[in-house]
Order: sequence, then structure tokens, then C-alpha cells
Amino acid sequence: MKRQSRRPKIDPRVLNREEAAVYLGIGHTSLDGLVEEGIVNVIRYPGIRKDFFDRNELDGLIDRAKQSLKTLPTPLPTHGDKYGILRVARGGK
Repeated sequence: MKRQSRRPKIDPRVLNREEAAVYLGIGHTSLDGLVEEGIVNVIRYPGIRKDFFDRNELDGLIDRAKQSLKTLPTPLPTHGDKYGILRVARGGK
């Protein structure tokens, strides 16, 4: 009989690229674009070649987008903003 672990389940604060994209509901290519635009920061640990993302920062991005959409009467312009959220994520009106 195997002994069951009684460790508490912990939701990780740091997500890998695929997890972060799923968390945001976008593809990993779109996430890469948000990184390139400076909208989302990456975490890079010394000696590890993967990029990681802070769940709290992703939550903030989602919250800023929701708040801004409430105050905008029309859809965001997409010229010069291939993701359509650049102004929302940076807090622009």
C-alpha cells in the first residue's frame, strides 16, 4: 500500500511560456508579441534558457484590460498595434 502525500496543493506563481499563454487565453505567438512590445515582462533565471512569467503580472494585465474596456465606447484601434491591446495594457485612454 502506497503512502499518500499530504502536501498542500500550491498554485505556482511563475508560469512557463505555454502555461502563461493558456492562462491569458491567447496563443504563445501572441504572448511573444506582447513581450516584444514591452507589455509583458519575462523572468529569466541564471543558467536556464526558458522564459517564465509572473502570474501576478498577468492578472494585472487582465484587470487593466477589463477596466479600460468599460470606459471605452468604441473598439480599440489596431493600426500600429497588431494585438489591439497596447493602449489598454499601458493604461492609455
